[in-house]
Amino acid sequence: MTSYAANRKDQITQVATDLFSRLGYDKMTVKDLATACGVTEPALYRHFVSKQAIFGKVLDSLAARLDTDELFERLAQESDIEKLLHELATYVISFFQRNEDLQRLLLYAVLMDHPKARKVFQATRGVFANFLEEQLSRLREDGLLQPVNCRITARCFI
Repeated sequence: MTSYAANRKDQITQVATDLFSRLGYDKMTVKDLATACGVTEPALYRHFVSKQAIFGKVLDSLAARLDTDELFERLAQESDIEKLLHELATYVISFFQRNEDLQRLLLYAVLMDHPKARKVFQATRGVFANFLEEQLSRLREDGLLQPVNCRITARCFI
């Protein structure tokens, strides 16, 4: 794929993210997307074979927004459960406030039973739950936490 084609595909994905999150999958049309991108519908179909393929690309792009390396590295050493939970909650809330479209897209994906819904959920919200489950298990093993079901506790918290 040429650089121009890759840039155009990225532009289409960004515009589609906005339209899908505001209008929903059913109400957003390929014509709406083509108009918003300043291209014709046939030009759009040169980059994506269908509306479903566009939505799939949008869902795939969501996980790339997470930048948790520094946070997870720092919190992986934390032994104060209150500090761990507070910092993780603060980050998660802030992240999803900055990425409201992600929340709406996840909801639409689940409601329409999109094949990528579970994968995208796991790559976005699941990454936080998995990290917290690991930390709760670590704290429990170190005797700093009462016996709990770490998986359920982490998922409920997130």
